[in-house]
Amino acid sequence: MIKIKIVPIRPRDIEICVFLQKWRYATAGQLAKQFNLSKAGMSANLRKLCKGRYIKHELILHNYPGVYRCLTQGRELADTGLAPVHKVNERTMKHTLAIVEVAIHLENEGAELISEQEMRARKLYRDFVAKRKKRVHRPDIIAHFPENNTIAVEVELSRKNQNELHKILKWYADQPQYSEIRYYVPTAAAIARIERHAAGFNGVKVFLLP
Repeated sequence: MIKIKIVPIRPRDIEICVFLQKWRYATAGQLAKQFNLSKAGMSANLRKLCKGRYIKHELILHNYPGVYRCLTQGRELADTGLAPVHKVNERTMKHTLAIVEVAIHLENEGAELISEQEMRARKLYRDFVAKRKKRVHRPDIIAHFPENNTIAVEVELSRKNQNELHKILKWYADQPQYSEIRYYVPTAAAIARIERHAAGFNGVKVFLLP
């Protein structure tokens, strides 16, 4: 029988669990940045939540920071209604953490964000449009800015082939709700490549990952 240690819960603990549910998981460094705490202060907070079995720390990739995700009690504390994350996917972990990094950056710019977890919960985008059987695309993040600008955010760590990238850009061209399509990539070479392919499309901007 697992003995659960009772720990005092404060508003920030709830905010941490909400953040983890929204973005699936995050590192201690990312959480410290998001909540403007020192790494030592955030680590103490996370140890407490781990002891209370609200969250779990997992080392997934060699020579890569461990990540935290919500357990059942953490999901109940967050009360977001979002799908549980029962396992960290090794194949997509780096991409997910890059999305978290971009999300923190965008929130610092004043944006309100919708994560992929929330898109799935709200059924904003289905895999196929039922009548036409037409495949649609789901952004990594949707960002709403105070000046009523809504942007779609793509985080690209690996190189997409030209046809796949063209299909995504063409799909965005038919989505008038977005004033901008913003790509975040790891290298200057990737910036040049996407800018070259996006030359015929309006509103596409490319940035280095923060």
